[in-house]
Amino acid sequence: MIKKGMVLLVIFVMVVLSFAQEGTKRVRIKETKGNDGKRWAICIGINDYENKSIVDLKKARNDAKELGKVLEECGQFDHVYVMTDDSDPRGENYPKLMSIRSKLDYLKGFIDPEDLVVFSFSGHGIANSEGKGFLVMADSYVGDLFGSSLKVEEIVDWLKEMNVKKSLLLLDACREKIQKGKNIQLNGLKAERFRQAEVAAAFFSTKSGWFSYEEEKEGTFGIFTKYVIEGLKGHADSSGAEGDGDGIVTFSELGAYVEEAVSKWALREGRRQRPYTKIYGEKFGDLALSVYEDKPADVIAVESKAGRKAYKNNKDYWEIDHGDGIIMVYIPAGEFIMGSNDGQDDEKPAHNVYLDGYWMGKYEVTFDQYDKYCKENNQNRPADKEWGRGKRPVIHVSWDDANAYCDWLFKKTGLKFKLPTEAQWEKAARGTDGREYPWGNSPPSGDKFNFADKNLWEKEKWSWADKNIDDGYAYAAPVGSYPQGASPYGLLDMAGNVWECCSDWYDYGYYKNAPKNNPTGPEGGTNRVIRGGSWSSVAADFRCADRYNFDPSERNSNLGFRLCQDNN
Repeated sequence: MIKKGMVLLVIFVMVVLSFAQEGTKRVRIKETKGNDGKRWAICIGINDYENKSIVDLKKARNDAKELGKVLEECGQFDHVYVMTDDSDPRGENYPKLMSIRSKLDYLKGFIDPEDLVVFSFSGHGIANSEGKGFLVMADSYVGDLFGSSLKVEEIVDWLKEMNVKKSLLLLDACREKIQKGKNIQLNGLKAERFRQAEVAAAFFSTKSGWFSYEEEKEGTFGIFTKYVIEGLKGHADSSGAEGDGDGIVTFSELGAYVEEAVSKWALREGRRQRPYTKIYGEKFGDLALSVYEDKPADVIAVESKAGRKAYKNNKDYWEIDHGDGIIMVYIPAGEFIMGSNDGQDDEKPAHNVYLDGYWMGKYEVTFDQYDKYCKENNQNRPADKEWGRGKRPVIHVSWDDANAYCDWLFKKTGLKFKLPTEAQWEKAARGTDGREYPWGNSPPSGDKFNFADKNLWEKEKWSWADKNIDDGYAYAAPVGSYPQGASPYGLLDMAGNVWECCSDWYDYGYYKNAPKNNPTGPEGGTNRVIRGGSWSSVAADFRCADRYNFDPSERNSNLGFRLCQDNN
């Protein structure tokens, strides 16, 4: 993880942006309460500094560009000025001190008191001995950092001079030494407090004395900006601490969401970062910042790709019906507890895992679905043991067969299906509360899942079959036969019926050093992971944390699979 060496005090002087929801029709922001006037934004991001004694950054430029895009697209901003260090150094959008001051001076002739203004800065920042903040510009020089940097007071005075009432300050500024090879300690930018007459709200990426971080090298943004963007796109309203699910993201909803999301990230990563968000005046807390279609951005993106609408299931989670019985349920991004300290050794230790949002099949893949694949590819259909085909889960398919089916679906639909990772499977089965079984912690019963019961005993006389429980079937049951056994997200048959293939290689001790974020299993191995137990399994196999493995070329009567989709 790269220290951003900044505190995102992103000065978000915001003209209230919002498009309210009316079915699928977007309402203009100017038609909503408190949103009269125009909307203006200045988004500054600096990665590379002209003075090579100053440490360069990696994601600040992306922060400014994406934030500007979101404000324009989701906030209906009238004017967005993005100033980054990769623009022409001779042009007006290159973030040197003179250009910034010229931009502020120019806009004074156009911004009215009823407008909302956003000024965001992502880069290095410092504070003098009096605690006054300065933003380090692309052309600032070490010999006179304070004199060659932009005072935060200049921005506040600029707002006061225009008598702007609706504003939000967001700053991302340095909290460690900013000079290469120099042990010069400069005070980091402090989370300053302002008066209501000066600013409507101020969001700082972290509290005084702590650091602000960037995503890892494959990531795109600073952590703070990442969650600001997510929040504006709808997460602050749909899943934030103060979100009411009305399709509108307000100042207070965004502030609460960003504080919570960044703090959880820091705890998960063992970092010290906690944003400070302050809204000056109760009336500004309820002002709309953005309006979305009452759906997370991930859901809307998949709707667009699939050309189909998502609807909430009876567990209040989004699902999309892709036709032909393929129903995918959205599993939101977040942490869950993986493994168990009370189970088998390969389930230990129980540990927190973070997963990005993804989609999981509501049902196991059926014979009906798989037989169509076989017909189109002139392949022999897998045997059904004379138990029946149709809506029963397909059996006698290998790990390789399952992947080939996913590839075929991609060619037919343009949608990328795959097998779930072991972590994706377990979260979909148990949710975020650490439950033992998909339905909760109550003991297994015949109305919740299909397993080795009295019917199997009567057919096969297998000693491990439970002669006291009747699930209605000796062998595999039609998918969805046990709604009482649904997982927290509304997925069915996550316990029993057939074992389900996962994409991971199996490693007995993998959990001891597994990645915290989006684990995909070891790089190699002999066997693949399977999960969930089957019609021939005993009760212990149905615990959400239980792990098992098999030869990926093997085909048998208790093995099937379930579809998964990533959002990318």
